[in-house]
Amino acid sequence: MRRRRRRWGPHTLDLDLLDYNGQVMRRPVPLPKKLILPHPGIVERAFVLQPVSEIAPRWKHGGTHLTAAELLNRL
Repeated sequence: MRRRRRRWGPHTLDLDLLDYNGQVMRRPVPLPKKLILPHPGIVERAFVLQPVSEIAPRWKHGGTHLTAAELLNRL
């Protein structure tokens, strides 16, 4: 849970790790939340799949083994 310390102060960085060398991981890590790889929302987000299909056309989703273009076509 993100909490702001001051109203117009610095913001907390929210970083989503989408993929890490094709690893599939669903286990707790010493963080507030579980680390899940690949990010579960990738398959539902055209704004992620479109640029991935352009810059890494051979990339495959670790869970489905489909390319970004194939996942994009399913949306």
